[in-house]
Amino acid sequence: MKKLLLSGLFVFALLLAAVLLWFYLFSTTPYIGEQTPVRIVIAAGSNLRQVSAELHSRDVIISPGMFEALARIKGNARSIKFGTYEFNEALSPLDVLDRLQRGLVRLQPFTVPEGRTLFETTRIIAATGLANEKELLKKITDPDFIDHLGLSGNSLEGFLFPDTYFFSRAATAASILEKMVERYRQVFAEEVQLAKQPSQLNEQKVVTLASLVEAETGKADERPLIAGVFLLRLEKGMRLECDPTVVYGQLLLDLSFNKRLRRRHLLHDTPYNTYRNYGLPPGPICSPGRLAIRAVLQPVKTDFLFFVSRNDGSHKFSRTLREHNRAVNTYQRARKTRKR
Repeated sequence: MKKLLLSGLFVFALLLAAVLLWFYLFSTTPYIGEQTPVRIVIAAGSNLRQVSAELHSRDVIISPGMFEALARIKGNARSIKFGTYEFNEALSPLDVLDRLQRGLVRLQPFTVPEGRTLFETTRIIAATGLANEKELLKKITDPDFIDHLGLSGNSLEGFLFPDTYFFSRAATAASILEKMVERYRQVFAEEVQLAKQPSQLNEQKVVTLASLVEAETGKADERPLIAGVFLLRLEKGMRLECDPTVVYGQLLLDLSFNKRLRRRHLLHDTPYNTYRNYGLPPGPICSPGRLAIRAVLQPVKTDFLFFVSRNDGSHKFSRTLREHNRAVNTYQRARKTRKR
């Protein structure tokens, strides 16, 4: 009887060892089926059974039941993060579980270049599929959301910092915009620290003027000088007469506007027409980058009051209206000649 009991215990021990070895091998052996790479979206609210079934159907794991058991033994059954995951190589169930638990999701990048309007920015984001344009625009112009971010104005124009961002598919319109504003705050604070002396303009006006500088030139070395010209005109009580502000005012009236200004546009009275109105426009006209913000915080002190495009990306600066008119005639005539 004693021998029989010992034999039974021995057999049980062998079976238990075999099961544990099998479970260990299952947990640690990399496996992936023929479909590679595999991209899986785990939606918010999915439970462990749904997740394991999806992983099994896409050939990431070989046994959904064993995967569930492993998750429960490891205590990870309720700690799986939602999002889009990409599996490019064979992984063991332990590695798969670790990735899901740590939320190592596939991130979707997008880049917003300097000088883009909020309309252009929302189109760039929407093209990734992270959020749709309508949803983004609604948030951008939501007074409560703007107030929540500690900003003022009718929209987030100018405060969606141009940069490259990475978001998971779990991102929302609000979380994307919050991150972009957070990046703006970081850069603005850094540039304020670098400035040799405080600006006479408040933050809103600094960003507004920086957006004009950004829209006027892509040449980094010209930005501080253009900022200096605008500041001098403001100091002397002159109108800024900035073409991009007129364009922006027309875009607000008609998003299909082709940005080609005519004389009638310069005469059209909108809040953004700096040919008719004195001072800065009501708010930014695009998203200025770091160098445009720096230009306003550290402008070149100048006696230039005018500038005109040379049609090659650079500008001709003048001190008097007579000089400016001559420059305008010269470069406008050259542009018309090239068009012919």
